[in-house]
Amino acid sequence: MTSICGLITIVDRGKSAAVQRIYQAHHVSASLVLRGHGTANSEIMDMLGLDEPQKEVLLSVTHRSACADIFDDLRGQLHFDKPGTGIAFTCALSGISVAASEQLPAEAEDKEKEGKAMETRPMEMILTMVDSGSTDVVVAAAKAAGAHGGTVLKAREVAAEDQKKIFGITVQPEKELILMLVPADIKKDIFKAVCAAVLEQTGEHAQAFSLPVSDTVGLKM
Repeated sequence: MTSICGLITIVDRGKSAAVQRIYQAHHVSASLVLRGHGTANSEIMDMLGLDEPQKEVLLSVTHRSACADIFDDLRGQLHFDKPGTGIAFTCALSGISVAASEQLPAEAEDKEKEGKAMETRPMEMILTMVDSGSTDVVVAAAKAAGAHGGTVLKAREVAAEDQKKIFGITVQPEKELILMLVPADIKKDIFKAVCAAVLEQTGEHAQAFSLPVSDTVGLKM
């Protein structure tokens, strides 16, 4: 089970097809694509008055032994070594269903990659869920604590039996999910800053949690 991992890639809108072609070359056959927008600083975009770039997030599952070659192709073909082109990282999985495992290719022979195939600085992915419209509060607090930005995904809360109804219609509040890849040694600082800022400015408690990240490519810390 330790050899299977979640593979997450974040690129500008319209570039997910190019990433999927690389995945398919390595027999990663299934990916879920989500749409969001980035929050990273950009002096040029600020000067031009442009909005944050639209993003696509690809969620896949593969063998960790294949990720070094995939990362090499992301660098070589999509130039992930250049700032702002994209990032990819892996997260360990503790379980997988039979149907999902049947999508995986036979595991390649495990081998050590030389050079810079994997960036191994300890990282974690922080996920923060807040009401729609509170994203700027989270991002500003996280950046002040050392984060470089993140990706925002739109979501909605699943209705519960006791949720508020208007004219007999159950209201399902819109939510925003902020994904931030950060060095593990500043994770606690970011947690504290985000939770304090959200409580102070909205009166609500931010829901946040983190996942360990195994390998990364495309980060410029």
